Amino acid sequence: MVELKIRSCFPKGQQIDDQYLKVREEEKELIQAICEENKLETIKEALDGAVASIGLAELVAEKLIEEKGFHFNAQELLQKLIKQKYKKKQQDFRKEQDFRKGGING
Repeated sequence: MVELKIRSCFPKGQQIDDQYLKVREEEKELIQAICEENKLETIKEALDGAVASIGLAELVAEKLIEEKGFHFNAQELLQKLIKQKYKKKQQDFRKEQDFRKGGING
């Protein structure tokens, strides 16, 4: 497992819709790099997509916090959600491995 510190990066005043379009743009560039079998570009585009996605998540988190009046910031909310997501994925992976070991009939 690789754990990276990824910082969001978007222009001041960026709107959620605009950031969503940026995520989609990065996705298209990633697909192009994959199709061209360019490993270095694939890595770069995957990271660009991650940065854009974190930016989108940050903007939405800030909006949610504002609407709900939560007493924590976007980074705290996102970190909590990441931990929950990771824990769930690990559980799912273990279940899948157990299923494979036991076969269809368990």
